[in-house]
Amino acid sequence: MKIAFILMLLAQEEAQEGVSSAALRFLARHQLHDGSWGSEPDACRCALPPPAAPGDLKQVPHLIELLGSEDIDARDRAQKALRDIGAPAVPLLRAAAEGTDSEVVARSRLLLGILERPVREPGDVELTGLVVLAFMNAGYSHLSMDTYDGLNYGEAVKKGLLWLLARQDEEGVFTRKDPAANAVAACAVLEAYGMTGATLFKEPAEKAIRGVKKLAPDEPTALIWTLEAFLWVRLNEMGEFPQEEAARLLELLRRQPGIRAQAGVAAAEMWVHRVRIQGDWMLRLRPEDLDPGSLHEVDVAFHQILGCRDPGLSRWRIGMKQGLARRQDRSSGRCERGSWPEGGLRGRLEGAAYNTMTGLVCRCFGCRSPFR
Repeated sequence: MKIAFILMLLAQEEAQEGVSSAALRFLARHQLHDGSWGSEPDACRCALPPPAAPGDLKQVPHLIELLGSEDIDARDRAQKALRDIGAPAVPLLRAAAEGTDSEVVARSRLLLGILERPVREPGDVELTGLVVLAFMNAGYSHLSMDTYDGLNYGEAVKKGLLWLLARQDEEGVFTRKDPAANAVAACAVLEAYGMTGATLFKEPAEKAIRGVKKLAPDEPTALIWTLEAFLWVRLNEMGEFPQEEAARLLELLRRQPGIRAQAGVAAAEMWVHRVRIQGDWMLRLRPEDLDPGSLHEVDVAFHQILGCRDPGLSRWRIGMKQGLARRQDRSSGRCERGSWPEGGLRGRLEGAAYNTMTGLVCRCFGCRSPFR
C-alpha cells in the first residue's frame, strides 16, 4: 500500500512537470520586447474570453447578496462566481460597495480591485514580477542557459529583472500606484538575490525592503506579498526582521475577507510569530473553487502548517495537481496552449504564473526561500 502511494506521488510529480513546462512556454512566448509582461506581444493570437451568458448576468444580484451569507463557503463560492462573470458584474458591485453590510462591502471592493484593474501600460509591474517568480520557482535564474522552442529562459528572467530594476526609484519603490504590484516586484528581486547571491541584485534587494515599507497596503494581495517580502529579511540575513511592522500588517490581514486572506494569516503566523495554527479547514476546500491567487496562498499556508511530508497535504495536492492538469489548455498549435482560461490575457498570464508556483514547488518554513 505504501509503495503504491509513493508511485502515485511520483506519477503526479511527473505530470505536474509537464503542466508547468507548458505554462512556462506560454509565459515565455508572451514576454514583450522590453523584457516585461503585460499587453499582447505582436505575435499573440490568444482568443478573447467569451461574453458572460444572460443567465449568469441574472444571477449577479443574488450572488452579491450571498457575499453577506453566514455560510463562509457560500460567500466564497459567490465571490468566485462573480469574478468569473467579470466586467458585466462591475456596475452592481460598485453599488454594493457603497452599502451597509460590512461583509458585502468588503468583498465587493475586493472584487472591484480585481475586475477594474486593467494593464495600465504595455509592461505591468505586478505581472512581470509574478512571471519572473514563476520562472525562478521552477529553477531558472538569469544565469540559466536552458532553451525551449527557441526561447532562452535565463534571458527571459534577466530581461524581466532588468525591466523591474529600471523602474525602481531611489527609495526602493517600483510603483507607487499599487502596493501589491510593488511588493510582488520586491519579492522577485529578493528571490533573484537569494537564489544566486549576485551582486547585481544586492543593493536593489536592500532598497526593495525599504521600498515596501514606504507604501500602505490595505487589501489581502498587498498585505500578503509585503509580509513575504519581509520574510526575505530573515531568509537572506539582510538585517533585523521588522517584527513590529510585520505584526501590524498581520493584524490588518486578519480583518480582510475571503479564503486568500485567511490562508495568508495561517502562513504569516509562522513567519511572524513562529506559531503553527490549525489549518484543518483548508483541507476541506476544493481546489477547483479557488482562483489562482487564493489557491497559491492556501498551498503556501499548508506547507507552513503541515510540512511537505504530511500525508493529508500530499493527498490534497494530488487532487489539486490533477485539477490543474485537467483545466490547462493543451490544444496543439494554439497561442493559449499552456495557460488556464482565466479570462483575457492578463488573467491567463496571472493564472499561469500562480499555478506554476502552486503546483511545482515546496514552501516549507526553513527551506531556502518562501517559495520552496
